[in-house]
Amino acid sequence: MREVTVSVTAEAPAPIDTFDGRYSLVRELGVGGVGRVWEALHAHTGRCVALKTLRPELANEPRWAQRFLREARAVARIRHPNVVEVLDMRAGDAPFIVYELLEGEGLDARLAAAPEGRLDVDAALCVMVPVAAALAAAHAEGIVHRDLKPSNVFLSRDARGDEVPKVIDFGLAKHARDDVTVTTSDVVVGTPAYMSPEQARSEPDVDHQADVWSFGATLYECLAGVLPVDGPNANAVLGRLLREEVRPLRVVAPDVPDDVAAVVDRCLLRDRAQRFGAMRDVVDALMVTSSWKRAQHPSPVLSCTRAERTPPGATVTAPAHAPHPDVSGTRRTSPPPSAVAPRGGLWMAVALVAVTAALVGSALTRWRLGDAHTLPARTTPSPAPIVTPANAAAPTPTAAAPAAPAAPIAAVAPRRVLSRARPSEPSRTRAMVVTREAPPTPPTSSANEAPAPPRADPLEPDRRYP
Repeated sequence: MREVTVSVTAEAPAPIDTFDGRYSLVRELGVGGVGRVWEALHAHTGRCVALKTLRPELANEPRWAQRFLREARAVARIRHPNVVEVLDMRAGDAPFIVYELLEGEGLDARLAAAPEGRLDVDAALCVMVPVAAALAAAHAEGIVHRDLKPSNVFLSRDARGDEVPKVIDFGLAKHARDDVTVTTSDVVVGTPAYMSPEQARSEPDVDHQADVWSFGATLYECLAGVLPVDGPNANAVLGRLLREEVRPLRVVAPDVPDDVAAVVDRCLLRDRAQRFGAMRDVVDALMVTSSWKRAQHPSPVLSCTRAERTPPGATVTAPAHAPHPDVSGTRRTSPPPSAVAPRGGLWMAVALVAVTAALVGSALTRWRLGDAHTLPARTTPSPAPIVTPANAAAPTPTAAAPAAPAAPIAAVAPRRVLSRARPSEPSRTRAMVVTREAPPTPPTSSANEAPAPPRADPLEPDRRYP
């Protein structure tokens, strides 16, 4: 018996094709009714992306090409953390859409692997409340998904490893202001098991209420493990959908809390006027349930985060911490309020202390001026003789008269004493008078010699107060 040795060398899969000269197709990720999804590698950036192309048999039909490109436009209008992001697209003979590449699994795969095909209430709400918030953001942009189901909810992982639900496949999305009609009144659009009765009747005015129904059907399956409307084939499902009411959730799953079941049952009312008026109302109703409060999940994002383009001539008002537009094209940013507040608060504190000190000093000065003696103000810039109460009334000596000896003055502490004129005085001129111990008068050499003027104190300037 001969032994044959086979050597197997593991090699990385070679790219299948180069698409549009920029994207190298690595492998096929899935095939849908309209398109095919590939994992691709950007030739310049090296980023792995998901590239969606039209199926070859549909690429030459204008209505399918229009629907395909409308998907890209719809998703590009929604910037939401729970909606898959569009990175690139191309129209023409071979249109394609480039999405972010998601790592994880679909909600349909999660349900298939779960016991009894269902999730517990906390896990179901953790997935579906962000999905409801994403639909609310899409509705705010005038976009209706029209094909929400577990296979179009992808449970991806972010950079930290946290699970992030993403709504994908807007191939059947409808824009409220879109003039392009790619479906006719006799064509049913959607998946029968999750579509609303108005979709099953092919009504032309299908609106956001269809997404409310589809959301309720998806959450119903997550909690009960069965579909709200089922049958052996699509026709049987459509027939039951048009004729029968949906069984209440607690009939199928008695362990579901009443408040959660009430929200799901209201989403699945045949009369759309009796359903929730908006997906935002569904989010609010689920967030007040006891199950959501007990789990303490983070609040979902309820609005789009995309930047609005400002029309020409419009006035832009931005907060202090937001980037300011610059006509030169350079973005300038202002420091956040937290960076400015401490410095402004410091200057305010310094100014307050200075004002307080000035007021206290002024009050002290006025108090001391009220108790001091009042003397006439000096009228000449020359130094004035020392004036005391003893000689205040004496006449001013002339140059010919001999100088009289100065009366002894009690020693005073070397400090400034401020005085002001009393109201009874005829003169209201205020002056600052310094009282010091009088030096001894030098002896005169002759009776006819004029007395020497008193020496001015260089440390005491002549200061007046009006």
